[in-house]
Amino acid sequence: MLWATTTLGILDYFTALLNNQNNVAAEAVTTLLEMQVRNELYKLLIYEVTPISTSKQYYTALKLQGVESAMVRIPNASHGLVNRPSMLMSKSAAILSWFNHYRDRQ
Repeated sequence: MLWATTTLGILDYFTALLNNQNNVAAEAVTTLLEMQVRNELYKLLIYEVTPISTSKQYYTALKLQGVESAMVRIPNASHGLVNRPSMLMSKSAAILSWFNHYRDRQ
């Protein structure tokens, strides 16, 4: 559950590494590459690279193969971050429900 509160800290850490202010000898091409890498890292860390349609296709494929799976969609929430406490509670409840489902089988 800490990931939702530390994602921006991790992003800031990598951004600081890529935008080293003391590197005065950097070439323009290197700076452009660093900016592109930073943008791609941002997309990966904030989970902007997985559209909902891809998630639905993956979930459907798992079900068709007989893999027990669940897909939880919280409206107006991104993959890893939550905007309101109610979203965090919904996300936490879904995760706990999944683990309790398997705990009860043993």
